[in-house]
Amino acid sequence: MGLHASWWILRFVDLSILECDCERFIRLKPYVDENIGEPLSIAAMAGVVALSPFHFARKFKRCTAVTPMQYVMQRRVFAAMAMLIEAPWTNAQIAYRCGFASESHFCTAFKAMMGQTPTAWRTENRP
Repeated sequence: MGLHASWWILRFVDLSILECDCERFIRLKPYVDENIGEPLSIAAMAGVVALSPFHFARKFKRCTAVTPMQYVMQRRVFAAMAMLIEAPWTNAQIAYRCGFASESHFCTAFKAMMGQTPTAWRTENRP
């Protein structure tokens, strides 16, 4: 499974290894994963880590090299990858369950990150 080098996801973020404000940001991954199908705002994520939205966005970007919304998009695509392999759902159903605005938005984000469409990726990776 190769990753497509896109402008926004050159580096995958593992929040468990962050060196700055690690304790705060580790709480963010379960929150994002549990609410992946819902709209996730900077303000809501900032509340989870007890920072103002401004300071949260700045610290997150400084620590991870991606913005909070880029991180959310990464988590959504990862959740979709699992569903593409395990679930019989259509791309539209997966897009909805992962919080994408539309199937088109899902396909565009998936292709930007993975270098191929969700359908092609599913065909290639499904047992």
